[in-house]
Amino acid sequence: MKRILVFVVALLGGIATLSAQNIKGVVRDAKGEALIGVSIFWEGTTIGTATDVDGSYELYRVKDHNRLVAAYIGYVDSVVEVAKDAKEVDFVLSDGVGIEEVVIRIIRYARAVLWLARISALRACVRWRAATWPRASRTRRP
Repeated sequence: MKRILVFVVALLGGIATLSAQNIKGVVRDAKGEALIGVSIFWEGTTIGTATDVDGSYELYRVKDHNRLVAAYIGYVDSVVEVAKDAKEVDFVLSDGVGIEEVVIRIIRYARAVLWLARISALRACVRWRAATWPRASRTRRP
């Protein structure tokens, strides 16, 4: 019984320690609206996450890194120094570069797909003819 009690206390203590190492927060724009899909990461690492539908995120601490970055297309990146005892960091991103138009060029891709489709159709035709065409070994002429 004592062993089980010690195990449960140690487990709860470990969970409390792990939850204390997480940082939570919300990312909003200048109007106060939540931003979906903002990249939140520790500067100088590849460890990060993205905000959910409510603009909230949760990220675990990385040893020896205390600068948290929020990056989103069309907004200026925000970098925050995170204190060691901080559990919540909120971001407010300001409008940055405005995107007026986006041009998508798929002409080469469409031509390549058309070319591959023609080759595929030609191969199917050749296979069909090979399967239905009378072979020399089948037909014997007297």
